[in-house]
Amino acid sequence: MPTIEFFVPGVPTAQPRPRVANIGGFARAYVPSTHPVHSWRERAALAAREIRPETWPIRKPHPVRISIEFRALRPASLAKSRVAWTTKPDRDNMEKALLDALEGIVMESDSQVVGGEVTKVYHREPGALVRVEWEGVL
Repeated sequence: MPTIEFFVPGVPTAQPRPRVANIGGFARAYVPSTHPVHSWRERAALAAREIRPETWPIRKPHPVRISIEFRALRPASLAKSRVAWTTKPDRDNMEKALLDALEGIVMESDSQVVGGEVTKVYHREPGALVRVEWEGVL
């Protein structure tokens, strides 16, 4: 089972709820271009492109397992023994932003993701440690 692992540096950012605008009588959903999720996605895509072997057949709908460890700096007010990151942003919204960034690089669509563990921890280096495993590919 082919596997890659890479690190996305920076503060993990959650996918925000889209805003809706009425343009010409049609509702249009969008995320403001100034939202930090855009730069987070760009960093994730760059990190994935740098490590992904060119021979990976991403256009085939193979099942993919993606495990993610989101890391944030521990606030000075917290005890050193506290490891779990229990404040916002929500884990599932951070996962959504990261999976969207990986589409077309390590998988064709995030619908191919069949499993994987997602955790939030405090760490001295903020970012996301990502492990991608392809099932059914030799």
